[in-house]
Order: sequence, then structure tokens, then C-alpha cells
Amino acid sequence: MFFKDHPALVTAALSALLIAARLLSIARFDVSTAATILQTSGTATAVAGTTLTLLPFALMVATCLLAVVVLIDPSLINLSPGWAWTLFSLALGATLCLTATALVVATVAVVVVVAVIGRYVRRNSRTVHIAEAVASSRLLRIQLTVLLVVAAMTPIILQRPWLPVQTITMTDGKLRVGYVLGESQGALVLMSEADRSIEFLDPDNVKSRAICSGPPAVSGALRKAPQLEFRGSFLGALLWGRNTPRYPPCPKGQ
Repeated sequence: MFFKDHPALVTAALSALLIAARLLSIARFDVSTAATILQTSGTATAVAGTTLTLLPFALMVATCLLAVVVLIDPSLINLSPGWAWTLFSLALGATLCLTATALVVATVAVVVVVAVIGRYVRRNSRTVHIAEAVASSRLLRIQLTVLLVVAAMTPIILQRPWLPVQTITMTDGKLRVGYVLGESQGALVLMSEADRSIEFLDPDNVKSRAICSGPPAVSGALRKAPQLEFRGSFLGALLWGRNTPRYPPCPKGQ
């Protein structure tokens, strides 16, 4: 198969597709805005930013998948029980240490549900083969495909950009809330938080800049979706307590 014969090429293509999808989602699927982000920030920054924002979700998915392997269906992945438990422990530990508190709670909840199902299966001496069940059922294949697409697109679409949102005060007293992408021909390139439009500001007209925090401004179908800002972690709270970055809320209007 092509996937097995050219793993490096497939990985590179998937990585490029992931970065492109992330850029387009940040730009609200406006190609001009996405191109401006890439041109101003640079390819290396886009790659690093995509990795930084998607790594916590990748750890969460890996932990949940390995939980299914070790607690319900060991045949799902061709690993010895020892290696499966080792990888599950490492993934769970990395999730607890490196991801935001909200994602940790969600991961632990999924693992607990999987553990309960696995205990029920073992008590009833049942053998579960998820791959065979999916292969034999068209409905399950459709449901699994939808689940995978939703799981893949949710962190890409709902997350904020990797740059910090800033409040920019102009010399005339007006405020701008958005993401500073960099400088282009002496102008400050700002992407608006509200609609992700690009604006070029004269640095001489900028009075002050400050990082702020708060839920992103959205409308349309995503207006009622939970708008979470993934900040903080159990490891950070354990090591530094309250001595972690805290920023004032962003102003409502621009």
C-alpha cells in the first residue's frame, strides 16, 4: 500500500494539510487573510503554532484510545499488554502535566467511562473486537467516520490562534482588540479578534499594547457553542500555585 511504502511522504502531506486547515480556520476560511498570516508570521511560526495548539488534543486522543486498548479491546492495536499499559501511563501522565485543566477533566471522565465498560465486559466474560464489529457494520463505519471528522475538526476550528490577543490603544483614544502578526513595511499588522480582518497600523499612532484574556467573539452557529479558554494545568498549579500568568479581560468593544 502507498501509506506503508511512503510513510515520510504521507506524514509530510498530512502535516501540510493540517497546517493549511488550521490557518484557514483562524482566518475564518478567508484565503487572503490566511495568506497574510503565513506571509507575516512565517512558515516556521505557523508550524510551531499549529503544533503548540494541537498537541494537547493529540495527547487527549492518544490517552483515550490507549484506554480503550488496555481496558476493553487489547486486539485493537498490535501491542503487548506491557507496552500498551506503559504507553497508556505515559500518555495519561503527559496529559495531566501538559494540557489545560478543562482537557484533563474531560480526559479523566472518558477514561473512567471506558474503565466502567471494561469492567462490565470482564465480569460478563465477554470478548470485544471493535475492529471486526466496525468492519461488519456499515452503520458503525458511518458513525465512526463522523466521530473522527468531528474530533479532528473541533480543535482546529474552535481554538484561538497561537498568538496572544492584545488590546491596542491608539493615540486618538480608540481601542483595537486582536492579534499582532508582525510588521510589514514598517506597519504593524493586526488581525481583528471580532471578524479576523487584517488592518495595518502606523506604529507612531499606537499609544500602548497589553495582552488580555477572555472568550473569543463569535456569532452564527458557533455562538451557542462553549467558548473555553484553555489555560492553566494541574502541574502548573502544583509547582507555582497562583503565581502563573493572569491577564485582564479584553474590552467588549473595539
